[in-house]
Amino acid sequence: MNSVKPLFLNHFENTRGITTKTGLIVSLHQYYLYNDAAVRASYTVFDTTPTTFICSKVSDDDEMHLLLSRYKEIARGAAKKERVPVKHCEQNMWLVKPASLNQGRGIEIFRTMKDINDCIFHRNPQIRSWVVQKYVEHPFLFNGRKFDVRVWAVVTEDFRIYFYKHGYLRTSSAEYNLSDKNNYVHLTN
Repeated sequence: MNSVKPLFLNHFENTRGITTKTGLIVSLHQYYLYNDAAVRASYTVFDTTPTTFICSKVSDDDEMHLLLSRYKEIARGAAKKERVPVKHCEQNMWLVKPASLNQGRGIEIFRTMKDINDCIFHRNPQIRSWVVQKYVEHPFLFNGRKFDVRVWAVVTEDFRIYFYKHGYLRTSSAEYNLSDKNNYVHLTN
């Protein structure tokens, strides 16, 4: 008797548009750009997510110019550009992470444009693309620590959503303190 063993997958092909940092931000940008209701309301991706730039080591990168412009706007106190609360722009902090790595590897928090540029252009020459994201300075906390919630869900083609009831919570390794220079205060990986 020939029995067929069940097939288990932990990776689905062609999902980079929602499963990678760069893919998700590009997909969300496209969604808001072509969604009629969002266009009518002048709603952009950065009204929902922190302002994010995908920067490469290419010297004429438009994203670097946009990042520099936004950094300067926040430094001058012009934090109301997106619908993100002003309190998230008090210290002009930015999270810089390699686009090609995961599990918190290579993530840095910077407060100066000089440090951001140094990271992108002079550190780790193997990494060509970086995600630079406005840091959420006043996050929700759980027992004084940053956290994220991981749950599994399935969305059907008719937009029914099913959640697996056993998710989990990941916290940072130390209590959150905005002035702490230890990156592990900021990471929940």
